Amino acid sequence: GESTEEVRPPTADEVAEFTRMLLLKDAEVALRYIDTFLEQDIPLDTVLLEMLTPAAQLLGELWMEDRCSFSEVTVGLSHLLVILRRISPVAPNFSHNDRDVLLVPTPGEQHTFGLELVADFLRRAGWPVVTRLGVSNDAIFELIQRKRFHMLGITVSNEELLEPTRKLICSAREVSLNPEMLVLVGGSPALGLEE
Repeated sequence: GESTEEVRPPTADEVAEFTRMLLLKDAEVALRYIDTFLEQDIPLDTVLLEMLTPAAQLLGELWMEDRCSFSEVTVGLSHLLVILRRISPVAPNFSHNDRDVLLVPTPGEQHTFGLELVADFLRRAGWPVVTRLGVSNDAIFELIQRKRFHMLGITVSNEELLEPTRKLICSAREVSLNPEMLVLVGGSPALGLEE
């Protein structure tokens, strides 16, 4: 048979190099770096999961360890979002009303890049996705009372927000237009929110 060259995922050094580029003033530098991987026929999903996701995690670690300021990390993440939007061909939204997805960070949650990544994957798979960042519980309830969502996705990575997130889920199920609405929870630690 023919020997097909194995597609190698980006290395830790490449992720670190990309993250360093994200912290520069110009997002174009990091975008060109990502393009070199896409030009090697590394699949988009691999680039998203093995390059953009670990870079977002690394930015978070740099901030937690006080090796970067909050404003530097914010710049890095905004560059990451610019790149995500540039490299990902988003599928046009369907008009299937029963497939709408609402993605929100739990109120008070600061880490939202993962949420944007999930939204991007779902949109490319043809799901109509609504994302709302930095909204209150009441704003979330208002959305799911006005529109019938198939799924509510919540991101939480701060342990102190676990109990408020549990309460949010219970209330959301009570007020949702869709009594069968799925609720998915994700975040950095796979925090024990299974019901």
